Amino acid sequence: MVAYLRTSYSYTGDQFSDLGEGGPIDQYGIWNASFGLSDEDDKYRVTFTVRNILDKSYVSLNTSNGQRLLIPRDADRYVGVNLRIRLD
Repeated sequence: MVAYLRTSYSYTGDQFSDLGEGGPIDQYGIWNASFGLSDEDDKYRVTFTVRNILDKSYVSLNTSNGQRLLIPRDADRYVGVNLRIRLD
């Protein structure tokens, strides 16, 4: 049995929306991780994934008067499982 662990953190600093006078978009950081197990030949692999571990909400677009649009999927924590089988 082989185990895999992957983690990543991405940070986006203060920025301004590109829709006129939309105002600033706050900084945010997103932490993701996954853990997987496979057999020795890597024919079967199961991976457990957690995106946005700290459940940090953010927006990627801001319009006038603080109305916020375009909330990305990763703005909420979610988990998943992936099963891979190689057919050789």
